[in-house]
Amino acid sequence: MTPAIRVAESAGVAIGIHEYRHDPSVTDFGREASEALGVGA
Repeated sequence: MTPAIRVAESAGVAIGIHEYRHDPSVTDFGREASEALGVGA
């Protein structure tokens, strides 16, 4: 869990964690995540 998630939770912010398998050959992390999660970039 990241420090940002811990801070959000301690502040009562409702969050959701979405995981995906990272391809180590990919360097565009934002595009990889948006494609893996099916959301617009």
